[in-house]
Amino acid sequence: MSVSTQCRDINELLPAAKKACNLFLEECKKAGLDIFITETYRSQARQSFLYEQGRSRPGQKVTWTKKSRHTSRLAWDIAVNPPKDLYDNATLKKAGEIAKRLGITWGGSWKGTPDMPHFEVQSNWTPPANGNYTAAEKSYLEQGDQGDKVKQLQIDLVKLGYDTGGVDGIYGKATANAVMVLQRRTGLAADGIAGENTLAKIKVLLEQEAKSSTPGKYRVYTGAFKTKEEAEKQAKLIGEKLGYKPFPKDKRVWTGQFTSLESAMIAQQNIRREFGFNPQIRQEQ
Repeated sequence: MSVSTQCRDINELLPAAKKACNLFLEECKKAGLDIFITETYRSQARQSFLYEQGRSRPGQKVTWTKKSRHTSRLAWDIAVNPPKDLYDNATLKKAGEIAKRLGITWGGSWKGTPDMPHFEVQSNWTPPANGNYTAAEKSYLEQGDQGDKVKQLQIDLVKLGYDTGGVDGIYGKATANAVMVLQRRTGLAADGIAGENTLAKIKVLLEQEAKSSTPGKYRVYTGAFKTKEEAEKQAKLIGEKLGYKPFPKDKRVWTGQFTSLESAMIAQQNIRREFGFNPQIRQEQ
């Protein structure tokens, strides 16, 4: 990435900072603050490039240091959406107050060199369980979460034909991958976090399926490959890309079992679209 290009991807932050940033944005949204991320991770080369602006390069100074938590993937900057000014002080101050309640450092509170749009955390940051924010208020689910809400999410995903790696109430890597696959297929931001939009989409999909569901036991299978090894390879690729617990058998790739014809048909269509195969559906007794 060029030193003149900003990275706005929250996924480029370290896990603690990513979690803090997502929570911060969620709380800002609840407070009616219309903000957006302008930068997350910043390479050392870009940090040095910005430092030289207003010094050895033309332009106004934009940073006071060559060292920043941006380079450690522990910081992010924000701005304000129109019609307000890009760096509306009142909005940034409100965001700063929210950050303080969450244990996030706000650059606007620094003495001498305040940085109003800047927020950062330590690598061991954890969300507070008291004050104006409690874990029970979270409106999203993400990797690391556990409990009945996660279990219900897994049940819903399985109903829709997604592989969560089990229904155990633990939001692990397999569940996060299942959420990401659903997000990609439905045009949502693929971050693996089951937020408001993702949960609403799941609800709509479940309602659609319930109206026309054909219960039963179904598997999707491909045509025969030339070798056992090729079938094993394709099973692995399908699993990595789409899930469905595929396995090789008789030089074909078979999926795990679906509990409705509609779920199997979705898997059939996705395999055809992603791999160009012509898979079939078999009903099992």
